[in-house]
Amino acid sequence: FSGTYICKFKEEYITHEATVEVDIAWLPQKIITRQYPQSVKESQKTDINVSCCIHKDEDAGFTPWSGTDGSVSKTIEENLICYTLFKNTYLTTDTNFSCTFSNTFNAAISETVTVTVIKGDSPYCETDPPWSLTKKGEAAKIQCEKGKVGHISRLCLAQDEWDIPKPDCIKKELAEFSNAIMMLKNGLGNINNLLTDMSSTLNNISQAADFNSPADLRTAVSAMFDLSDISSAANATVNEDGIKNFLGATSTVTKIGTSLDSTKSTTFASPILKSIETFSDLLQENATLNINFSNVQLKRSIFENNSVLDYTEKFTFENFSEAQINISKPQILNLTENVSIAITFTAYTDLQFPSEGTKQVNSFIQSGTIKIVGNVTEKVSDSTEIKMQFGIKDYSLNQTSARCVFWKFEEDGKGGNWSEEGCFKSPNGTNETVICICNHTTPFTVLMSSKMDLEDNDLLELITHLGLGVSIGSLCICIFIEILVWKSVVKSSISHFRHMSTVNIAFCLLVADACFLANSFDFAKDAKICRAITFLSHFFYLSLFFWSFCQSMMLFHQLVFLFHHLRKRVYMSFSFVTGYIFPLVIAIGTFIKFFHPEGSYRMEGACWLHRNGPIYAFIVPAGTIIIINLCILIVVIAKLSRPSVSDGSKAEEKDTVKNILKAVLVLTPVFGLTWALGFVLFFGAETLDKDLRK
Repeated sequence: FSGTYICKFKEEYITHEATVEVDIAWLPQKIITRQYPQSVKESQKTDINVSCCIHKDEDAGFTPWSGTDGSVSKTIEENLICYTLFKNTYLTTDTNFSCTFSNTFNAAISETVTVTVIKGDSPYCETDPPWSLTKKGEAAKIQCEKGKVGHISRLCLAQDEWDIPKPDCIKKELAEFSNAIMMLKNGLGNINNLLTDMSSTLNNISQAADFNSPADLRTAVSAMFDLSDISSAANATVNEDGIKNFLGATSTVTKIGTSLDSTKSTTFASPILKSIETFSDLLQENATLNINFSNVQLKRSIFENNSVLDYTEKFTFENFSEAQINISKPQILNLTENVSIAITFTAYTDLQFPSEGTKQVNSFIQSGTIKIVGNVTEKVSDSTEIKMQFGIKDYSLNQTSARCVFWKFEEDGKGGNWSEEGCFKSPNGTNETVICICNHTTPFTVLMSSKMDLEDNDLLELITHLGLGVSIGSLCICIFIEILVWKSVVKSSISHFRHMSTVNIAFCLLVADACFLANSFDFAKDAKICRAITFLSHFFYLSLFFWSFCQSMMLFHQLVFLFHHLRKRVYMSFSFVTGYIFPLVIAIGTFIKFFHPEGSYRMEGACWLHRNGPIYAFIVPAGTIIIINLCILIVVIAKLSRPSVSDGSKAEEKDTVKNILKAVLVLTPVFGLTWALGFVLFFGAETLDKDLRK
């Protein structure tokens, strides 16, 4: 990059020219440090060797130990150049040795090595060749075997008690490849010219028999991520050989990753997915691909302008049922209006993703992109309905608990979490498959709970049935008593308002509970009947809250407008419109909005609103009424707490406290405030479950 740069600007017959000389001052990308020994005994003269090594291609006549006492030697070791400081000295405190590499522009990079001092009776581990004297709590380090780069560390646990050696070694070829990627990242080289060769190199390295350590995998995944990131930034074009080599490396990395501890292998999944997704966007415009490995498959199709075909693609892996992806003809026609599109889907079986609470991944991962051909950056908006059929791997898991989720990447692409946003489970699946319908193209899979959860569900179902039975019986008794004593207790407009609200609240809750209980019967398995039960449950539970709102507003009117008489006709009209018409409008609107596609209105395996979207048509109005009713209860307590005109004896204070307690005990269930606990559980149960399992 050093040399003469010329910029020309031509205007008709006149050419303007500017010239500048550019000089590149190198700095190492990384400094590798070594030391021997790790620790020394206080005031004991000891030979100390500290080395700072850089890649041999980065050497530019540096003097990293300049100004430091001691002798310095320069040695070449395979692909490294090492500057070693030698001192024979006494140390009384922990001492830092810093090497600094500076260029001609005074930019610098440095590393510090600390030699610790063992004082008095402090515990330490005696020299155990090749391990040096090491203070307790410190780790001695040695070089990796020939052909490997990195170090092996060994922790001193207690007096003369060593931990087992822990290698952090990567293949020499992989280290050089990673260094080349780093150079590219810093602008040294042309990714368009090197992309195919680099993906081939990465594939060859990963196929080697000794490519099997966590450090190798970590470095390879990091290199894959950086390579895709650099390619995207440069708008590079990936040909068939390039993506095939990249997928070959992915296949090996993910296969080896399954043998590692899950806490290590799960960290690889997100960057691998992001890398493939990025490469898919850079494929040659008109390339139709079908690349298959034992655990990774990629399929790409091109649809021309105004295509009238549908998109159907199948993936088949060993130990999985066949999976299928479908985008309907109307969707394709809409997508190809005046443009051509490329649809790419990739499936993975060996990616180790973290579980979510008790739910674990029980299908392979499918990731896709839909891109306009001829436009490097523009993707199709997230409005395309994609139908995916997943094959289940472990049939022993609780299939009724299946959830359709996608991996929501963090901003850097190296992490993320599972989310159900924009996805729902279709009721048309089988015992061997789960059908998911989503409106965006990201990595998708299916989460299922374990058998233990299924047993827990049976217990919860029993408790629910008992609770519903007691509730329905109590409500029937309540309505029956109200009918018996109606003429005796309803002697004024106020008492008429109060008892009318109570009867309607009891009636709505009775019907809603009956609908909820109907879930347990076989006839509820019919899709149309279940949809009807869902609608009725939604309507009557909402009516319950709106009637409680009517009762609270009546009480509020009594407390605030003491001398204003509320006419019976006005209140009854207001109550029936609010208690039945408003909930009916919300219930019908929700039904129409989420009627299509099938499976988006109600939950799979239950006749109740789906968690993604429809449920908020219940939560928002009910939650709003609970907040309003709570405010009115506070007003009631404030009114009851006011002192009387007299001085207020202790007996009056006791009566006030009793009245407040009575108001709280009576109005809390009538106003529906106990439902607040259900809202807390709905929004916080999963978070609480995760926290408890940490």
